[in-house]
Amino acid sequence: MTDHSSQCISHKTSLFSNPFCTHWITPSSCEFNQRFNGEIQHVMQTMLDFGCRGQIMGPHGVGKSTLMHRICKQLDKDGLNPVLIDADLRIVGNPEEELPAENCIWVIDSFESLTRRQQSRVIKHTKRQRIGLLVTAHRQLSLPVVARLSPNLDHAIAVVRNLQSRFGKVYLSDDDVRRFWSECQNDLRELLMACYDKWQEHSRTPATLVV
Repeated sequence: MTDHSSQCISHKTSLFSNPFCTHWITPSSCEFNQRFNGEIQHVMQTMLDFGCRGQIMGPHGVGKSTLMHRICKQLDKDGLNPVLIDADLRIVGNPEEELPAENCIWVIDSFESLTRRQQSRVIKHTKRQRIGLLVTAHRQLSLPVVARLSPNLDHAIAVVRNLQSRFGKVYLSDDDVRRFWSECQNDLRELLMACYDKWQEHSRTPATLVV
C-alpha cells in the first residue's frame, strides 16, 4: 500500500471517529428525541385521520427530516408502503423506476425545494389518485400539520450528549452547547457543524476531556 493510500484511509477513519461528521448525523442515522406537541403514534394517527396526508413543519435545522425518517420506519413496519421521493420527483435510490400510483405514501423532504407549480401538482395529483403524502416544510401548505417543531435548547443538548455517548468520550459540555446554540441562532444543523470543529480540535488534546 502506498503512503498516499495509507494517508487517505487514515483521513477517512479520522473523519468517522468524529461523532458529528455527516455519516453520523444524517436524518436516517440520528435519533429523534425532541419533545414536541404529539408523540410518534399521535402523528401517525393524525396522518391516518387525514387520509395518510400531512406535513411536518418547522424552521431550518430543527429535526424535521429526522422525524420524517422515524415516521417512515413506522409506516413501513405497519405495511403502509412509504416511498421516499427527491426534489427531482424521483424515487430515492432508484431514480429510473416509475413513481407508484397506488397503495403507497409519497414522502418528500424539503418540499419547498420544488417550485410552487410542482408543489401544487403533487398535492392535487396525490389527492386525486388517493395516494398518501407526507412532506417537510417551513411554512403552512394546503396539507394538515401533523407535527409542528420549534427550536429547543434541551433537545440540542440531548442530541449532543447522545452522539458523544456512542464514542465513550465527552469533549463538549452542556455549556458549550448553550454557547453554540446562541451563536448559531437556534439552528441545530449549524450547531452540529460547530460541534464537529470543536471535537476535532479537542480530540487532538486528550487532556480536554470533559468529566
